[in-house]
Amino acid sequence: MSDELRVKTSKEIRDEFFNYIFRVIDDMAEQPNLSVQRKLYLLAFSMMNIFDGTAGDLSFGLLLVPTCHSTDPDYHRDNGGNWYPVNEAVEEVMESELSGGDMLHDAFCNHPSRPVSTRV
Repeated sequence: MSDELRVKTSKEIRDEFFNYIFRVIDDMAEQPNLSVQRKLYLLAFSMMNIFDGTAGDLSFGLLLVPTCHSTDPDYHRDNGGNWYPVNEAVEEVMESELSGGDMLHDAFCNHPSRPVSTRV
């Protein structure tokens, strides 16, 4: 690791995020007295802590901001439905290298820290 202080990269942030989730999954797997429903609840609760910035190991929070394609409002309006706001600033980030390049679920499934027992 370099001695020079710097801003963390999007990959480092994703790794911290995924590693935290994998630790929670491992912790839940070691709780034989908890029901599956309780384990899933605790996983969801732990993820809400990440978003709130209260996840212990992680020193950041995350914003939940809906993202949609710029044509979504027209599509929903034409089909008689409500739509989410288009956030051009978020779209720019999602299309840039700041997003890490992969969709989050793809990066999660392919992450090297993913427990072997969860691989198909």
